Parts: sequence; structure tokens; C-alpha cells
Amino acid sequence: MCNKARALFAKYCSEPLPKDPYAKMRWEMAGAHAYLTDALHNIYLWSDKISPSEEQDFAFFCYCAIQNIEHHHHLEETHVFPSMEPEYKTDVLNEHAAFAKGLHDLESYLLAVMEHIKNEADGPSVVVFAVFHFPPYSQSPQLPWILQKVLVPYVLYWKHRKSWRWLPDYSKQPFGPLVQI
Repeated sequence: MCNKARALFAKYCSEPLPKDPYAKMRWEMAGAHAYLTDALHNIYLWSDKISPSEEQDFAFFCYCAIQNIEHHHHLEETHVFPSMEPEYKTDVLNEHAAFAKGLHDLESYLLAVMEHIKNEADGPSVVVFAVFHFPPYSQSPQLPWILQKVLVPYVLYWKHRKSWRWLPDYSKQPFGPLVQI
């Protein structure tokens, strides 16, 4: 993963919530892209180290990543980008389409191999995956205290706890210190 991109995301999402609406949009996007790129990088780092006994749990972990990315792209395409037109035009929809093909192929594979995944991946699982992928430096998004400090770690976490062992360790490389911009 490009450490420069991570550093740029970190630069913007580590600031307090901006008052300016354009800076706020950049802050929100930087926070979302920081956790999504870390999630993909984390999957890449673990993908060749999974034992056969861990495959089902890791497949579920990967499926949660896909669900987070698809949800993020859906929000961008249906709400964020249309609200910025006609002043802001972007090729990001074409980029999303190119990226989506690989995601759908991976999702199809996971669903074919692990039939139970779709039934298991509920909203709380996707939220747990997202919350634990937010880098510690990120102030975006601002989540309710009760969700972040109580519900996710003490209530929602436990159902799929075997899948959460692949969450990133932000105290170690490559998730540790960032390149300065």
C-alpha cells in the first residue's frame, strides 16, 4: 500500500472536525479512505498466512471488508458526488466500476466457497469491522461514545470474535508510523 497515500489521508483526518463544508468533506473522505485502504492492505498481508482451519473466519473478515467498500462507494455515488455537481466532475465513477469488478469477483468466490457468509454478515458485523479499522490518529468519523467504547467492543464484537483476530495492529509496521507530508 502506498505509504504516501496513507500519510495524506492521515494529515486530513487527524485534524479536528472542520467548520468549512469543503474541508469537512475532505476530512470525512480522508477518514473513510484511511480505514478502507488499511483494511485492504491488512487482507493482503494476511492472505498467504491463513491455515485451512482459519479459512472460514478469514473469508468472513474479507466479506466484511467488501461490504464496507461497497457501502462506501454506494454513498459516494448516490449522495456525495451528485450533491457536488455541476461544479465538480470526476472520473471516480469509472474508477469505482473498474474496482468493483474485482470486488464482485472476490465476493462471488467467497459466497461460493463459504455459503454461510451472506447469512452471517449482518449490519453489526460490518460496523465492528469498520470501527476497529479506524486508525488511532483519525478523528473521522465522530462516532457516538456509546457505540465506539461500549457497544462495539463489549457487545457486538463477540459474535464473530474469531474473525476479528486479523484486525490491524496499529502499534506495528506497516500500520505504525507514517511518512511525513
